[in-house]
Parts: sequence; C-alpha cells; structure tokens
Amino acid sequence: MKRVGIVGFICLALISLSGYAVLCTRHFYAPPSQQFALSNHSQISSLSADCKKRLRAFFTDHKSSQYSQEHFSAELKKQFLGLKKITFSYKSQKKMIVTVYCARPLFVFNNQVAVTGGGVQVAQNDFDQLALAELPHFSVAQAENNQPFSQECIEYARALDPAVHAFYDVEWVDSSLIKFHDKQHVHITVLGSTQTTVETILQPACREVTMALLERKTGRKGTKNDWCIDRRFKGQMIVFPGGSVTNEKTVCG
Repeated sequence: MKRVGIVGFICLALISLSGYAVLCTRHFYAPPSQQFALSNHSQISSLSADCKKRLRAFFTDHKSSQYSQEHFSAELKKQFLGLKKITFSYKSQKKMIVTVYCARPLFVFNNQVAVTGGGVQVAQNDFDQLALAELPHFSVAQAENNQPFSQECIEYARALDPAVHAFYDVEWVDSSLIKFHDKQHVHITVLGSTQTTVETILQPACREVTMALLERKTGRKGTKNDWCIDRRFKGQMIVFPGGSVTNEKTVCG
C-alpha cells in the first residue's frame, strides 16, 4: 500500500513537471506584447493634416501589439506609402519608440498622385499642399482609372529638365507622343517624344515659329487658330493647325 502511494506521488510529480514545462514552452514561443509609440522626433511635416491624423490613429490602434518590429514596420509602410524610413528604439522592456521619416515628393501626376524619390506613387492628399505647390505637375493619359502610372512615364518625368515647366504644361500620352502646351500662348502646342531633347523643345527657332503663328490672321469667327509644332523629327519642325494631322502642314528646317 505504501509502495502504491509512492508511485502515485511520483506520477503526480511528473504530471506537474510536464504541465510546468508546457507553460514554460508556451511562454518562450509566444511573442511578448509590446507598446509602440510614435516619437515626437518623427519627420512628418510634409504630410497632410488628415494623413497625420490617420498615422496617430494607427499607433493608437496598435498601442499594445503582438507584432514584431519587422511586421509592424511592414504594416505601417503598407498603409502609409509616403513614409520612407522607420526606426525603433527601446524606452523600456515593453515600450518601443518608433520614429518615422516622410519621403520627399518630386512631382505630381493629374493632380492626384505624387511620386517620391523612391518612385513610390502616393495619393496627393497624403501630402501637405504647400509641399506640392512648387513641384512639376504632369498630365498623364491613363488607359484605366486607378491604374498605376508606368515606370517609363515616371523615369521621363524624373529626368525632364525643370526649365521646361517654366514655359510649358507637359502632357504625357505615351512614349511616342508628349504634348508641351505653351503657358503664355494657349493656342500653341509643341509635340515631342521621349527621344526629343529639352534643347530641341526650348530652341529659339521654335519660339520664332510660335511668334510667327501668333501673327497669322484669326479664324472666320474672329478667334485664334490652334497650332501644333511637331519636333519629333530630327532637324525639322512640322507645323499644322488644330492638332489634326490631315490639315495643312508646313515643314521648317
């Protein structure tokens, strides 16, 4: 009887130890809960007021989280495309301070999308309008709404000399047709492509043709005719009215 009692005691002890081992194992593998707090040193002045509000709400919603730093960072960048860098620093064992840095927008497409230095396309409303006011703005033809702009278009906009924007509003149709709408003379449009150099578009001879066209007589209704100056052909300026290639053409050069 005594022997049975000893065996029972040993079994009970083994069960207790097994349970303790399971608890220890679960504790070891379970990710610890952390508090993520937005640092006051974050550089987010370029973000809009609405975007800042959503950013702070994100941190409130994830104040206590099972996320790892990598997972938290990935989720943050996924929801806020205007961020370029995220760093973490410990304040205590369970509290993590997160510093975020805003990407720098380079130009704007269709008054809807700002493109950052990393080529990321961000909703224009995520940036403060003052941060976008002085940036180059492009009109871009899109096959379907909400489709991302092509990498070819982005690379062209990135490389285009800012001097062009002082004279023209730029409209991208495709790589073979880019329209430069004269800001001062709204009836004049210069046509180019990705192969057309900025020097060609800003060439004095092109401005001379523009002035000559403006001196032409008005139309039957007393309005100025629209003219296109096609610079896509090396050493030539093909001029035609109204943007219709079937109309009268004049080759200069």
